[in-house]
Amino acid sequence: MSFFPEFEKALLELPKLVEEYSERRRSVIAKYLHAIEWRVVEAQPMESTVCAVDSSFTLIETRIGILFFVQCIAKCRSSDMYATQRSADVGIIDVANLYSEIGLRRIAPKHIVAMVAQLVELEALRNALTQLRSHSDVYALVDGSAISFTMMRPRKTLRVGERIEILSLSRGRTSLLDIAFRRLTLVKELRSISNLVFVAKTSGISTYAPPYPDIELLEYARIARIEPYIRTGFSKPVHLEGDVLSKVLGLPKNVLENYSLNCITISYARLRDYAPTFQLSFAQRVEEDIVENVVRSLAKWSPAGYPVPLESVHRLSKISPKRLRKALHRIGLTPITGREIIEY
Repeated sequence: MSFFPEFEKALLELPKLVEEYSERRRSVIAKYLHAIEWRVVEAQPMESTVCAVDSSFTLIETRIGILFFVQCIAKCRSSDMYATQRSADVGIIDVANLYSEIGLRRIAPKHIVAMVAQLVELEALRNALTQLRSHSDVYALVDGSAISFTMMRPRKTLRVGERIEILSLSRGRTSLLDIAFRRLTLVKELRSISNLVFVAKTSGISTYAPPYPDIELLEYARIARIEPYIRTGFSKPVHLEGDVLSKVLGLPKNVLENYSLNCITISYARLRDYAPTFQLSFAQRVEEDIVENVVRSLAKWSPAGYPVPLESVHRLSKISPKRLRKALHRIGLTPITGREIIEY
């Protein structure tokens, strides 16, 4: 399918629009960059064992129900240890209580499946770690943020999640609320048996100079080559605690205490000079010395600026929607979505 001439013309004008926008932002962002205290780390990578996990998920909204598919892999590696854990889950979201009294969806199906995928990831990571002879000093890497893996997303999950049922091959019939809290249980367990680190490629959170997103400030520093922010290192950690943490996660403080989730620590790291910045977050309180050790350890696994173990599991877990549809057709399950008349 070719582009219309009008669309091609618009694309040619886009770089100019982006440059104008960037120039306006740079003059403002430069004033706020000093709010981020940057700690430069000398290039002395530490030897470490790393276990990384990632998943891919998709859903198909058919005329008779919502099907979901999750594929996940966790891989642990060091100079003398190796372990792999593959897992998957498929199922149906029961639409009976997905809609409100006025016929609107209470929660987007994509958010439901995202929670299922997070739970599958944490389970696979736990199972991979238990295959190692020793795992207390392992860095367990999760693609995403500590906030996304512990928050009630959306907030109404706490209120209506118990009524939204999911029928899955691996779990049978369960509720969205059960899945949400099961994640918290596994985060607590993983913290106790490993060094649990969440690594996010993107983040819209603003902790240093609201309302400007932290990553936007640091990306501007990289583009403009502003010292010392372009150097391998990390930002001074920020701790979310008490009422702030409760508000961010959408959970009462007494619930957070039940899961020993009293603090989330956020920092940003550059694992190679001039490389993009990534968010590091921890489901507990950690100080600068711990973050520095994490950066030194991950630097060994990040020749291009991003941890290779995370890149590897991301590629391996990817689900091809086209291949999935072909597989469903072969097993005699051809979902009817209503789009077939215009897509085929």
